[in-house]
Amino acid sequence: MKEYVNEGAGALILTLLTAFGQAWASETALPTAYGAALAALMLAVPTSAGFNPALAAAEYLAGDRERLTGFLPYRMAAHLLGAVLGAVLAAFAVRCFGTPVSGALLPDDLFCNSFLAGLGALALAFGYLHTSAGGSPPLRAAATGLIAFAAASVMNIQAIAAFNPAVYLGLAVSGMLAWDVFWAASVATFIGAAAGASLFLLARERAEQTPGQWPPPRPL
Repeated sequence: MKEYVNEGAGALILTLLTAFGQAWASETALPTAYGAALAALMLAVPTSAGFNPALAAAEYLAGDRERLTGFLPYRMAAHLLGAVLGAVLAAFAVRCFGTPVSGALLPDDLFCNSFLAGLGALALAFGYLHTSAGGSPPLRAAATGLIAFAAASVMNIQAIAAFNPAVYLGLAVSGMLAWDVFWAASVATFIGAAAGASLFLLARERAEQTPGQWPPPRPL
């Protein structure tokens, strides 16, 4: 079950960031951000097929069935379902800022910025926790940094793309960020990180969740 959750969550995040890039990023920033996001997510979930049903099928046809975890049609369905959910979230966020998308417009920029901060924190937490569980600090740093770079690139100026309440506080103290934005973005970031943690935990098999396994034991 966990491989399907990981595949679906990765496709959701990848679709989300790609849709934001199509709406807001420059023509040069979008491919770079997409590649960074894909690399980060594949570092976080090494067993994935790039969160791409076409690659999953190619891998199966090439005969690499030993590496595949799970039933191919289910993996492909997880990709497609994750992409649809990511598209729904992205369409809501883009519509929120008044970009022409079918449906009613929601002009509350404070809410819109906070919603984006929460989505960015979700993606960041998902990658961070997966690579932290692997026990490799360089891998964790690479995945977390790449996701932050990708999200910041595609969200452009639509959100405070630090996804870090400590940085928000520094900006507010320096006068570069309004205090109402600080509080709203901070709360949204905590909520988004909690959602990312929930996706991470959902993807872990119950049998693996033994007492003391998470967080990983620290060396003496």
